[in-house]
Amino acid sequence: MCDEATQYACANSSQCVPLSAHCNDWPDCDDGSDESVDTCPPTVNSVCAAGKWQCEDTTCIDKSSLCDGQADCPGAEDELACSKSLPNRSVVY
Repeated sequence: MCDEATQYACANSSQCVPLSAHCNDWPDCDDGSDESVDTCPPTVNSVCAAGKWQCEDTTCIDKSSLCDGQADCPGAEDELACSKSLPNRSVVY
């Protein structure tokens, strides 16, 4: 069970992430629910529509393309700071 004062409860699991990870444009929940268009307002400075993520050069890509193993932004920032879970540890690549 998540501590509602400090953690966001992911929708489809018992996973908890820090509240700061909710709506930060990076999917932290395994199911991506912390970045759901249903719970996150559009980014204030974004030129992209809901459900899209803005690359550094203002290109818009689908949020589902974040951390999918394929660089979709010209600078590949959609694949930076993604974590890959391994047994007993998490590795950032």
